[in-house]
Amino acid sequence: MSTPIVWTLPLRHDPWLDNGLEVLAGMAEEIARQHPQVLTVHIEPDRLRLEIQQPRRFARLLTDKVAQQVDHAYYIPEPGRRILKPFVGFNQQPPKQHPDIYRGKEDIEAFVEALLAAIQSPGGRRTRSTCPFCGAPATEKRTLSLYPFVTKTKALGGQAIWTENGFRGLSEYGPICTTCTFLGMLAWSDTALLYRCDVGGPQGIALLAIPWPQPVDLRRLHEQKQRYRAALNPAYRRSNVQVVIHWGARDREDWPPQAFTMLLAFYEAALSRVMAEIQEIGGGVFFDEPAALRRVIPDGWILLRIPQGRMKDITATDWFMGDPILQALRTMVQEGLLPYQGVLTGMWLTLEGRPADPEETAAWREERAAAFLQNDYGRFAAGFGTRRRQTLGFYGEAAQRLHRWIQIWLKERETMTEQELELVRRAGRTIGRIAGSQRRATILYELERARTPSDLLGVLSDVIHRLVGMEAQEMRDQYLSLEALDRLTALIHATREDARRFADMKHTLFIYAGLEYAGAVRGQAAEASA
Repeated sequence: MSTPIVWTLPLRHDPWLDNGLEVLAGMAEEIARQHPQVLTVHIEPDRLRLEIQQPRRFARLLTDKVAQQVDHAYYIPEPGRRILKPFVGFNQQPPKQHPDIYRGKEDIEAFVEALLAAIQSPGGRRTRSTCPFCGAPATEKRTLSLYPFVTKTKALGGQAIWTENGFRGLSEYGPICTTCTFLGMLAWSDTALLYRCDVGGPQGIALLAIPWPQPVDLRRLHEQKQRYRAALNPAYRRSNVQVVIHWGARDREDWPPQAFTMLLAFYEAALSRVMAEIQEIGGGVFFDEPAALRRVIPDGWILLRIPQGRMKDITATDWFMGDPILQALRTMVQEGLLPYQGVLTGMWLTLEGRPADPEETAAWREERAAAFLQNDYGRFAAGFGTRRRQTLGFYGEAAQRLHRWIQIWLKERETMTEQELELVRRAGRTIGRIAGSQRRATILYELERARTPSDLLGVLSDVIHRLVGMEAQEMRDQYLSLEALDRLTALIHATREDARRFADMKHTLFIYAGLEYAGAVRGQAAEASA
């Protein structure tokens, strides 16, 4: 194995294997930087090309890199022992059927040498099957330890297909080639994957987010992951996305509870880091267009739910960020407004004045994060009402930041002007105060159920009727605005033909009414207990 080798690895157009290919590219790049006489690395948009001048030495150096990568990525360091992270695809222990990179340094070296020998002398192994990813002879069994999108259940089986339209199903267990086997194993060791373990407890679910920006470009993927890796902290079992919460007297560490809160917190940290780097080199205007942002940070992900404990079928969904949310996030991060860390963690559910079950609050935050990242404003607003004697608790600063969040979001949605938003805010606060002072949550239910302009006008008419007869000073003392309700009534009449504008107006009204109602109820409870 002394003859120079040119090893060309095209993209597989599969998120798992292409991320494994990026891991290999990173390892090869490090080796070339430290030992330029050993190989030359070319990371191209559609392929990785390695010009290996010293194959034997490259095999030893690559073995060292793989062993180091596996040790850091698979295991949580604890005194005297190594514990597998729960998201790793074989859960309990490395699979014994593969004498490869899961088993130790000697096995890694043997595997790498055999792989390079096969590259140097192709066609040495005959098989009836070809690899579905690259067309090479398929000699290895495709299992969860190599590739997570497989199932033993034939009814769910079929070749997994990945396109710009996303995920299209699981594959049955079947053979793949040695190179794709290697890439699949490396993908489990990728330190740029986002993970959240122990959702529902130690025998619950692990969540994994795999970067999958579109269109697929290996060079861009590699550059993006190199930028954001430093924003992750892989030392913890629970998650490598960590934030510090500043509410109350003391700061505390926090791990977002599920997939979309994890993604939102990740974007806060990663965008802050990337934008600071660009500003340092004088490239602030670089972020004026969404396309520029998409070049420096992933805008698409594959989200996996992995059962912890005894391995079962994994489920996967895909998510791609639209321009309005990317622009909104950019603006918020530029202003230092962090929607997860600075808003959602400052809000919680209460039950009859006391904090509700933390799991319910976690689910509430996850739903708000998911709705925002998917640009579903109505779904986002739905969480600000009252349910089963539950109301929302929040810090005043979090509510103020939420208002700015809504301003930025609606500007990108292009459905309301700032003047209209302020009008809706005043009207919503009036509705919430009336509902709270009279302990009439039914007003909020009617507001939420309003589907048409006529329905909403009926709710406003009812609230206005409740203000009739009140003195002007009394309304001012309670921060009630009959004028805002009248002006909103006129605005609804004027815009009733625009369904999208009407929907966003109604949802915004509901958010502010719900916040004001929750504040009023909490204030009454505090007075009663005093």
